[in-house]
Amino acid sequence: MKDDFSIKIKIYRELKRLLLQFINLPKYIFQYFFNNIYYAFYLDKKKILNQGKLPFGKKIAIFLIFPNKGLTSSHKKTINHLIKKGFTPLIVSNFQLSGEDKNTLIEISNFLIQRPNFGYDFGGYRDGILQIQKKLHSLESLVLINDSCWFPVNKDQNGDWLDFVNNSNLDFIGASSHFGFKKPSFKKALNKLSELDYNFTSTSKNFHYASFALAVSNKILKDPSFLKYWKTLKLSGKKNIVVRRGEIGLTQWVLNKQSYTHGSILDLSSFPEILEQYSADELSSIVRNLIVENNKLLKLKNFYTSNLDLLSKLELINLIMFNISRYNIAYSMADFIINKLDFPFFKKIIFKLNKESAELGLKIAKDKNLEEEVKSNTDLNLYL
Repeated sequence: MKDDFSIKIKIYRELKRLLLQFINLPKYIFQYFFNNIYYAFYLDKKKILNQGKLPFGKKIAIFLIFPNKGLTSSHKKTINHLIKKGFTPLIVSNFQLSGEDKNTLIEISNFLIQRPNFGYDFGGYRDGILQIQKKLHSLESLVLINDSCWFPVNKDQNGDWLDFVNNSNLDFIGASSHFGFKKPSFKKALNKLSELDYNFTSTSKNFHYASFALAVSNKILKDPSFLKYWKTLKLSGKKNIVVRRGEIGLTQWVLNKQSYTHGSILDLSSFPEILEQYSADELSSIVRNLIVENNKLLKLKNFYTSNLDLLSKLELINLIMFNISRYNIAYSMADFIINKLDFPFFKKIIFKLNKESAELGLKIAKDKNLEEEVKSNTDLNLYL
């Protein structure tokens, strides 16, 4: 009877989803064809452009910021780190700057664009790329990075992601990837944890490199269809659509070309083997520090954390991998990848998910001397 009820609930949810899609179809069609026109003929005219003091270089980093609380020390830290590693910043702000902040950024950039916040990070990346479109082919590499993370957070700033970009022969480079593992059901995770299977593949239609840090080689920059992708990118004010057309769309564009190499500083294909190196006690600690996004996953985590000593090493690894398969490793395993693998990015969204994730995030922040910034930012300290 319980299974019959669960099936009915699933059918109801699917019918509701299809009904909502049908109701919203005219709106989606209108936005698909007219959002770019609206942006070009109205919002684009509100952009404010300023030439910066730094000369245009062979390596450009488009740094997308949303400084609604003003320019922070972490913004400046990221910009200075980009410069130190040989990248000239082109800064795009999705929030209008104060005069003081504008002047500060002009001094440490080649160009500054202030724009309406439409299209999220990919809308900003797009404006930055179109601003330098005539020079794209001459660049050695282009970095797209945003302020959704603190970067870099390593105490030792050598050997970080930008070094990986500079020293790699890959054409398309991310910091982390997502949806490379198939997603087992919650039911199987509860009842058959030891039987979960994780085979990494980049052929999934939703596989992508996360948009908070991307790098593009000269080989791609010389491809006319790369610029065409950005010119024809359909803008949207809905985050899920931006993700689908942006980070998933760009990654799939690269993969479909089949002539470009790609990868990320976190090689998720080897992650089960990495976890295998840890003891059961260490894996239990990793499970306790998993950051989960929603109540359903939180219930699953709490279900097992009360009996971790009863789980085998395989079950502990599978529980961790279940979390990774559903939510981006950059925040779901922030404690592990930052403290054990020297991952240089710390996602700010951790403080916006729930009280438990915020408390776990604060422990990391204390280690990285970010506690004061977190607590002073009212957007981040809601659960603290």
